[in-house]
Amino acid sequence: MAYEDARYFLNGVLCSIGSRKLKVVSTDGYRMSISEMILDKAYAGIELNIIMSRKSISEFLKVVSMQ
Repeated sequence: MAYEDARYFLNGVLCSIGSRKLKVVSTDGYRMSISEMILDKAYAGIELNIIMSRKSISEFLKVVSMQ
């Protein structure tokens, strides 16, 4: 995600959860990054796609690092 840019576009991360896979996709306007991870537990019937903003990601990381 780009921190400073003169162009207006959505800065965020797409988080997609499927049966046993977490996929994260982000871009800064020039490059695209895709990462996949196999989850320990199967989440039967859950299909979830969320676009999280930069602020949401930073707050999430703060909460996760406290635990």
